[in-house]
Amino acid sequence: MVFTETPFYKAWAEYNKAVSHRFYEYSHSLIHVLMFGLLMMLFGTPRAAVYNGVDIWFVILYWLRGYYPIFLITVGLLLWWGDPIRLDLSGVKDAKERQKDRDAKKKNKNFKPKAKQKFRPNWYYWFFQIFEGFIWGTLAFILVPVVNDFILRIFQPDIINCIAFDTVNSERSLHTNVGQDIAFAFGSGFYEEIIFRGLLFMLIIQIAKRQKFMAPFKSDLVSLGVIPIKVPKHQPKSYNYYFLVGLGILLYAFSHYFFRYGDHLCTYSFFHRVFFGLTMYIIFTRRKIAVAAWSHTIYDLWYFSTQWID
Repeated sequence: MVFTETPFYKAWAEYNKAVSHRFYEYSHSLIHVLMFGLLMMLFGTPRAAVYNGVDIWFVILYWLRGYYPIFLITVGLLLWWGDPIRLDLSGVKDAKERQKDRDAKKKNKNFKPKAKQKFRPNWYYWFFQIFEGFIWGTLAFILVPVVNDFILRIFQPDIINCIAFDTVNSERSLHTNVGQDIAFAFGSGFYEEIIFRGLLFMLIIQIAKRQKFMAPFKSDLVSLGVIPIKVPKHQPKSYNYYFLVGLGILLYAFSHYFFRYGDHLCTYSFFHRVFFGLTMYIIFTRRKIAVAAWSHTIYDLWYFSTQWID
């Protein structure tokens, strides 16, 4: 992807084709899970409690057995993604590829399986995915509040006087630290995208397909890659699909207003969550999990940095 030598549209197409290999999704997901698990074990504190509804999964794990569940989940995912990466880099076929060769051999005795070529990642593309996430995350951090302010000032001018984010900020500062905040940024970057743009949306669609008022609704599923589920394929021409996307975004926004340290529920902060959820949905469906995770992480790091300064 050398923009000075190749037309942009061709370079962009080559980049998107190259990063469709599982190595890129697995390796970026691996970094997020590893950073979250490592930093939580180093800097996590049981006083963290829940700052918003999205963090409840962490507290459930902590209540069960301290940091051991986080450690086990992290190690499990590292092994799960690490082994395919190892096989690809070393040119060794995995179980599915070997089974495919055996099936072909049964159909044709003269079939000779081809050796698997070693995968050579393009590190320029790999780092460009991080840079792309930095761009989208930074733009979201800058533009989402601007759009939110602009729209609310038109329809409800006095809403800006409403209490905004982190109304318990003075309490929150007693229950966290920079290392834990960075851990939450990496954790939410991966896990929130998987939960809200993956698992939750898949669940909503599967339930909706069984309802009478959604009877004509159909959804094609595509593999998410990093976890063994299939998520609904983006369907821009389906009104039912947009309705369910909106429902998923609303559930994501409401998840931030539960428990002791959640946001204060008001129009301003709620619509900020809605616009951010919509932004992440677009990034997730267009740029996939690797770029979406980095975009979310960068956004959170920018947000936490404002808390550190204060």
